[in-house]
Amino acid sequence: MIIRFIYLFISLFLANAYALSGGDIVTLKPKSFDVKETFELHKRFVPPIAYQGHIESDEIIMASSGVKKGAKVSGNIKDGEELVFFSYGDNKGKKEALKKPSALKKAPVVTATQKVAGKPKNYKPVIDFSSFIQSAARKKKSVSNFKVKLREFGPKGISKNNLTDFDLVPTYNLNELFTDAGMGEISIPISSDDSFSTFRGSVAAQGIIRTNFELSARSDTTFDIPVINDDYLYKILEKNKVKEETGAHILVDLGDKIDTSTFMGAFKKKVFLNRNFKEVEPGDSFVYELYLDVELGNHLIKYMDFKGKVAQKIIHLVQDEITYEAPYLLDAKAINFSVYEENLAAKTLQSMNLNDSDIRYFNREITASKVGLNRYKILTPLRDASFKHYIEVGKETSVFVGFNDIKKVVIPSIEYIDYLKELFQNRADNGACVIQINLNNPLVGFEAYMSSQRPSGSYDFYYMDKDGTVSAEITGLTEKVFVISHDYGIMNTKIDSGEGNIQYTQSFCTEGLYIIENI
Repeated sequence: MIIRFIYLFISLFLANAYALSGGDIVTLKPKSFDVKETFELHKRFVPPIAYQGHIESDEIIMASSGVKKGAKVSGNIKDGEELVFFSYGDNKGKKEALKKPSALKKAPVVTATQKVAGKPKNYKPVIDFSSFIQSAARKKKSVSNFKVKLREFGPKGISKNNLTDFDLVPTYNLNELFTDAGMGEISIPISSDDSFSTFRGSVAAQGIIRTNFELSARSDTTFDIPVINDDYLYKILEKNKVKEETGAHILVDLGDKIDTSTFMGAFKKKVFLNRNFKEVEPGDSFVYELYLDVELGNHLIKYMDFKGKVAQKIIHLVQDEITYEAPYLLDAKAINFSVYEENLAAKTLQSMNLNDSDIRYFNREITASKVGLNRYKILTPLRDASFKHYIEVGKETSVFVGFNDIKKVVIPSIEYIDYLKELFQNRADNGACVIQINLNNPLVGFEAYMSSQRPSGSYDFYYMDKDGTVSAEITGLTEKVFVISHDYGIMNTKIDSGEGNIQYTQSFCTEGLYIIENI
């Protein structure tokens, strides 16, 4: 027996060696199975334990996406031609058989509803990407906002609860109205980034003095604005023997970083209020400064911190309204930038070689330092976040440039300005100001209003595309907005770039001024 076994082993070994040496080539062909055999093999096949749950989960997805649960399937299907799938969803491990017709039979058209495939018990995915995708989609579609609340103060001090039933009119559009609907707060849409927007508006409610304000607004910020009732303001005016002429007043919230304020226009009297809005002497502890019956129009106001550094801004005073000021001070910093000139003849920007004295900070004795051919550095002072940096650039003809941060300053040449006036049909002549707004995103909507002491509504909007085409309509290529105005004052704007990207900004108009605002 042993000898026969050894003999058989040696024979097989020699046969294999002979086949590998090329003595005989055998062509292997896959076996052709008929449909019934395929189904029988599928039913008999049992996958390894580590993969059983995953394979059946895949099968469930196919079944649920192809056949509506509970639907009747027509056709003559034999028992041996059934594909059986198992559901491990909410059946606590019990198997629920779903039948699917053979691929050789024509499946009926069935209306399907989207279902979530069941997963094996204790199944835990490493990362649930669906939740990330859903979260990203929600974040993209959600609109950021900031909130405005009001707190009334009167003879008995400040109210413990927020004022309800009030309206807010944004200055960029006096025909638009926000209301709190009795909730005590109003939400204003704004871009979700961390940049500051200058939002100006006014609020009104029964029994209070109409109050306007400029906010350094950002998303997810709540502003609690104090408003004074009619009776208390009358008592303050009577106590200080102030007879109203303009009916305009300024309430400055000093906060914890500002020592004092200085209004550069005319006013009747300045009084001091403590945290409870009670009038106190200048030597006592006070938080608010109230300027009574101030001069109307555009005026400069300055804020000094406890280190003696001064920030300044331009405010617009309106008749029979209180202007509420709550400065948010930003530290001084050095800014480096390049200066170029835009010409009609040249297709590219030309470097400008200027002297230090040709670049001056607005209303300050600060000039730039030259650090290269057309590279400059300027130390910007302390400022309120609602008031951009402004520099005056030029030798004979000056152009003002406003920015929060900037790397490249582009100044139009005299020939270029004359060309723009022709495009604007010479509306920029006769003392009109030109406000040029350089956009950083595509433009979807633009709204603006010029607050002026003598408003006439005499201002026009023009939109310039990337190819230099100017029209009165916004296009998908708009990169600049021009405002030509014979009304002098402060212009507030709403710039909508779509998908919740909304910014609010402010600019200024005086006779013959050319100002460039960089957004």
